[in-house]
Amino acid sequence: MKLPAFSNDSRRAPAYLAGALALVFVLLFLRNAGIYPVVFVDEWVYSSATRMLPFSEAQVPSFLYYKVYTLTNYCGDSYLDCNRMLNTLFYVLASPFIYLLARRVAPAWPSALVALAAALAPNNAYTPFFMPEAMYYCAFWCLSWAALYLHELPSPRRALLLGALLGGAILVKLHAIFLMPGLALFVLYTAYAERRPGWLLRGLLWAALMLAAALALRFGLGYRLAGKNGLDLFGSLYSGQAAYTAKSHYPLGQLMSFAWHNLQGHLMLLGALFAVPLAALAGGFNFLRPAGPQERRLQALSVYSVLALGSLLGLTIMFTASITGLAVGDSTARIHTRYYDFALPLLSLCALAAAYAPARALSATARVVLGLLVVVLIWHCRAHLLHWFAPGVIDTPELRTLSLRNNLFNIILGLSLLSVLGWMASQRLGLRLFLFLVLPVVTVLLAWGTAQEVRASRWADSASKAGLFARQYLSRDQSDKLIIVASDIAVLHRSRFFLENPKTEIMMVPGDQPMDWTRIPAERQWVMAIGQFQPPQDARVIARKDDLLLFQKPAQSALGKRISFNLPFGDYGRVDGLAWPDTWGAWSQEQQVTVEYGRALPKRFTMLFEGRAFGPNVDKDVVVTVGARQQTMRMPALNGRATLHFETDGQAHTISFRIPQPTSPAMLGLEPDTRPFGIGFEYITITDDDAP
Repeated sequence: MKLPAFSNDSRRAPAYLAGALALVFVLLFLRNAGIYPVVFVDEWVYSSATRMLPFSEAQVPSFLYYKVYTLTNYCGDSYLDCNRMLNTLFYVLASPFIYLLARRVAPAWPSALVALAAALAPNNAYTPFFMPEAMYYCAFWCLSWAALYLHELPSPRRALLLGALLGGAILVKLHAIFLMPGLALFVLYTAYAERRPGWLLRGLLWAALMLAAALALRFGLGYRLAGKNGLDLFGSLYSGQAAYTAKSHYPLGQLMSFAWHNLQGHLMLLGALFAVPLAALAGGFNFLRPAGPQERRLQALSVYSVLALGSLLGLTIMFTASITGLAVGDSTARIHTRYYDFALPLLSLCALAAAYAPARALSATARVVLGLLVVVLIWHCRAHLLHWFAPGVIDTPELRTLSLRNNLFNIILGLSLLSVLGWMASQRLGLRLFLFLVLPVVTVLLAWGTAQEVRASRWADSASKAGLFARQYLSRDQSDKLIIVASDIAVLHRSRFFLENPKTEIMMVPGDQPMDWTRIPAERQWVMAIGQFQPPQDARVIARKDDLLLFQKPAQSALGKRISFNLPFGDYGRVDGLAWPDTWGAWSQEQQVTVEYGRALPKRFTMLFEGRAFGPNVDKDVVVTVGARQQTMRMPALNGRATLHFETDGQAHTISFRIPQPTSPAMLGLEPDTRPFGIGFEYITITDDDAP
């Protein structure tokens, strides 16, 4: 059965693919617009290391990713939009490499179809997140192209290129290190496929060159970007996770039981989406029989796919089994396809290669046996997949999308079953049904479902609103002393993300327990509680609405203290009407300046004011008001001091200063500053006249 070629002019395919990918870029960018962060622990780790901390303090050694994504610092408050733009760009840029791989084994138009389908796959759900998934996706496909490039014409230079790309991928996401064994085996297979004497020695040499280049670039560039921290292969976060996972100590039998249950979920999901490619993959292995160029390419692609996907899938399953029960939510019901779904287009490429490469067809008996196994897998999937396993969008966007609509799930399983039955009847028919019916239809359905799931994150919850409010309300110095309190760890990470201050702390407190100062660290002056919390009785409540509560510790006593206005006033109260502090103090920039103390002023007190006056305000009366009492003072241009005595009712908290003539330096022709300066506030001292 002849497969369609779509057009005799294959030169147009790259141009049409480029146009389609440009459209995909626009659609994904619009879909991601306005999305609030979702993976808050991971996104906080990567965002803080990229934008707030030196690389030498990064917990995860993704130094190349950090370096590239520092571009988001140029975007100001729109840094999340710039992050999404970069993610989408990297994600789409992977498709040309997929197209180049497909062109090795198939005509241009079907190759363009597979490359376009990859760009619309559910794992593009990661493009809104501040995480390296999109850049790593691009790095993997660049790496895959280099691996097959080496197979096409093996040489030491191409082995070094493959190693350099592997080292770069490890600097994007540490998980690329787990590709090393599979790539080394593929390099050995490449030497074997030449079928020349001495292949083992050559293969070992090329593998050694590849690994040496990878490690040299990883540690060399890592040291260049992060100093000594760049020489830590795993980083503090992953080292801690490894130690945490090692605590499981499950017996081997129990560990294998966990792994088997989790493996079933992965196989069912792969059977639902890639039934025919899984069955056809068996036809790509015929190593001992001499083959022509096209068949060798099919064999190489099949070997590479099994090594890459097999190692990633095995690692994912054993990781899930090892952490089962160690924390709330860690179970074998979680299908972590995020650790390998970036490689799933390899299965479509294998189907494409089997369809167009003249490989030896499987016998009818073999097709029936393999087909029946896949049919049983699809039936098992329909009966158990959505009941046994958790469809979380972070762990497995593919399963999450399938779970959104029951009809969607049934349609996709029906199409997969139809293609398998066609494959059992005729190998070419089944491949044709998958490539030109199942793949396009399933791609469109899953792209629609993924868009629905991603857009569900466009509304801010109470934790996001609290973080955004605190970021706008608090100064940087104040958020340095902030602690966020909630009864849910996810809420804490969500609100902290928006504050963008690594000095802000978080603390879990059960919601049924009252807030008291013994829980709050002494150095934390500000508290933001999210949930139904009551503040301590003497707290200074700044804001309260719905689940948001922002308050301060009780103000410190200012009596007898010479307080400088070049430092934050928050420990004693607040000041309104002053410009940003300078080294000597701060200028007034409003008609009235108010100094509000957190504690009541004494009934009889003396105020010593030290400051200066600007321009026409020199030696002019400044009206100072406390309660119902008013007095005046005058300030020279420099080194002014004024002593005023007040009597109050003992309830006053505020001292107001009315500036005689606020004037900007620009009005006097001194400098282009247009702010209205008046009196320079340097120090203020309050003493209790009734104190012994």
